[in-house]
Amino acid sequence: MTRRTKERKRGEEGFVLVAVLGLMVLMLGVAAALHSGVIAEAQLRASHVRAMSGFYAAESGINHGMADYKNIFASYRVPSGSDFTPHSFTLNGRNVVYEMTAIPGFPKQFPLPAGTQFAGLDSIQYQYAVTSTSSTTAGDTEATIGSQFQVDNIPLFQFLAFYVSDLEILPGPTMNLTGPVHTNGTLYLNSDTACSGSPCTGGLAIADSPPAMPTVSVTASGNIFRGRKDRSACTGTVQVSKLVDANHNGLLDPVQVPCSGVLSSAQLSGWLGAMKAHQPVVQVPQPGLLDRVTGEYWQKATLRIALDLTAADATGLYRIVVQDIDGNTDGALTARLQTFMQANPGRIFYNDVPTATHTQSNCSSPNAGDFCHRASYVGSGAAAFGSNAEVYACPQASLVNYGCTTYVANRTLSDGTLTARRGGFYNNREEAWVYMLNVNVHDLLAWNRAQASGSRLFDPDEATYGGVVLYLTVVGPYSTGTLRNGIRYGVRVFGSSDLDFPSGVPDPTGLTVISDQAVYVEGSYNVGTVLKPKQPAAFMADTVNVLSNGWSGPPDSAWTSAGGAPGCRNDCQSYQPLANRPGANTTIYAAFLAGVESTTPGNYNGGFENYPRFHENWNVGGQQMLTYRGSFVSLGPPSRANGSWCGTGTGCNIYNPPRRNWNYDTDFQVVENLPPLTPRVVAVQQILFTENFR
Repeated sequence: MTRRTKERKRGEEGFVLVAVLGLMVLMLGVAAALHSGVIAEAQLRASHVRAMSGFYAAESGINHGMADYKNIFASYRVPSGSDFTPHSFTLNGRNVVYEMTAIPGFPKQFPLPAGTQFAGLDSIQYQYAVTSTSSTTAGDTEATIGSQFQVDNIPLFQFLAFYVSDLEILPGPTMNLTGPVHTNGTLYLNSDTACSGSPCTGGLAIADSPPAMPTVSVTASGNIFRGRKDRSACTGTVQVSKLVDANHNGLLDPVQVPCSGVLSSAQLSGWLGAMKAHQPVVQVPQPGLLDRVTGEYWQKATLRIALDLTAADATGLYRIVVQDIDGNTDGALTARLQTFMQANPGRIFYNDVPTATHTQSNCSSPNAGDFCHRASYVGSGAAAFGSNAEVYACPQASLVNYGCTTYVANRTLSDGTLTARRGGFYNNREEAWVYMLNVNVHDLLAWNRAQASGSRLFDPDEATYGGVVLYLTVVGPYSTGTLRNGIRYGVRVFGSSDLDFPSGVPDPTGLTVISDQAVYVEGSYNVGTVLKPKQPAAFMADTVNVLSNGWSGPPDSAWTSAGGAPGCRNDCQSYQPLANRPGANTTIYAAFLAGVESTTPGNYNGGFENYPRFHENWNVGGQQMLTYRGSFVSLGPPSRANGSWCGTGTGCNIYNPPRRNWNYDTDFQVVENLPPLTPRVVAVQQILFTENFR
C-alpha cells in the first residue's frame, strides 16, 4: 500500500469518527430534549391533576355551603350571625374554606306560575353568594371558585289539602273549595249530590277565588280517580275549573269530571294544567316529629305542659307540670304555672277516668255507680272532688263563664302544690274514656303577658320559630296509644276565641299548639276582635277533634230545648246518646296537621270532609255550621287515636255532621302570616358559577 493510500484511509477513518461523534451528540441532544419534554409533560400533568383536585375540593366547599343553608331553612330558621362567617374543613390533605354572603334585595315572595306544580302557591325565595378556596397544607392556594344560589321555601300550609297518602274528597252536601290540593298518593273525587241550574251549581266544586286565589291546582303523585275508593261507585257532580276564562266573567271556567275511573293524560289535558297526575312526590317531615322528647317539635317548643300520670298523689290526684327538653319536671317553670292556676282556677285541669263502666243517667241527681258520681273515681273524697256537682262543674255554666260557684276548683296535693280535675270524658269513636289535659290558652297567654319578665312562663313575643309553640301532652303507661281497659289520652284547648296577641303588629307571631296525643278544640278559636285580632295559628297532633260552641256554651234552657239532657252539661254529655249532644255554630281559624285513617275495602275513613273528628249532633233546628279557614295537612295514619270512622247509620253513636263552610286561609300566602313551625318544602338551585385556577 502506498503512503498516499494509507494517508487517505486514515483521513476517511477520521471523518467517520467525527460523523459518529456528531451523531452521538445529536442523539444525546434529542434524548435530552425528549427527557426534558417527558419531565415537563409529567410536571404539567401533575400540575393539572393538582389543579383539578384543588378545583374539586373547592367545589365541595360550594356544595357544603348550599347543604348547610338548606338545612338551616328546613329547621325553620333563616341564616344569620355565625352562618355568614368562614367555615373550613379538610379533604384529601387540602384545606377548604367557604364563606356565604346574602344577596341584597332578598327575600322575595312570588307566586308559582299557572301550569307548574303547586301553581298559585307563594315561594319565599332567598339568594346567596358563596366563595370557596382550596389550598395545600403549605398554604398555597390551588383553586378559588364562586357560586350564586337560591333557596325556595314552599310552606305546606299554603295547601288547602296536602296528604302524604291517598286523599278522598267525597262530600255528601254541596262543597265548594278553593286553594291548592295535592296528595303523594291517589286522589279520589266524588259527591253524593248533583249540581243544578245554569251555570251548574252544587255537588263538589274546586275553583278559583280571585284576587286572593286566582288559579286552580289539583295534583297527585299517583292517579286522579273519579269515584270512591272503598267501593265501586261514582255519583253526583264534580267540577274542577280549568285555566281559562273563555267568557271573560273574571272566573276560570268549571268543567265537570266524568265518571271514567282513572283519568287519562288526554282527559287531564283538558284542564290546561289545573289538574295533573303522576307529579313528583313531595318530601315531607316524618310523623315522628310530633313525639315527646325525641320529636323535633318537642325540642323546639316554647313551653311544654304535661299531665303526669306516672305516679298518683296519696289522694289519687295527678300533677300538672312543666317539663324541660329532656322530659323532666322543670321546677322553676312549674312553680310559675302553679301561680297561674292559683290566680285562675279552672283554666287548667284534667279529666279523670272512672274505675269501671257506669250508667248513662243524668248528673243532676247522681247515684252510686253513675259515671258522674265522685265515688266512681279513685281518690273520691271531699279533698279530691268536693261535692258531686264538681265532678262535672256547674250544669248551668260554661268552661269560661262559670255563673256559679261550683267551677272546677283547685285541689291541694300532699306536697302543697295544686292540681284540678273533674269527671270523665268518653270518646264514642274510640269507645274509650280519655285522660285529658285541658288548657284555656287565651287566659294563659293573657296572664303570661301581664307578668314581669322574670315571672313569665315564656317570652310572649317569642319568634325563634315564627312565634309561640305550646306543647301539651299526657305522660303515663298508655302514652304510646295502646288501648287498655278502655283508656285513651288527649289534650283540649278551650275558651280561646281570640289569642290575646296585640293588634297593629306588622309581623304577627301567633301560636301553634302541638301534641303527640289527640287534640280537642272546644268552641270558636282564633276568631279575634278589633283589639285582639286573628293570629297565625295551627294545631299539630295525632288527630284533631272539634267540639262545638254547644258543648258547654249555651244557656241551660237552650241546651235542653236542643236535646241536651237536663243537668248533664260540659263533659257529662260525652257518655250520653247522640241526641243528647247538641252542637252549635262554631268558627275556627287555624291550620291542622294530624293523622288520618286509611280507607280499606268496605271501611271508609270519612274522607277529607271528616278530617276533623266530630262528637255531636249538629243537626239541631236545622244543620248547624262549622266555619273553617286554614289548611289540612296529613302525614299519614294516626299513631294513637286510631278508632275507625263511623257514619250516621243505625247503631252509630258518634255524630251528625255540620254544614261545612270550609276553605283555605289566603292569609297563609303571606310569609308573615304563617303559623309558627310551619312545615315546608325547601329547594336549593345553583344559578351562577365562576372559577379561578392557579
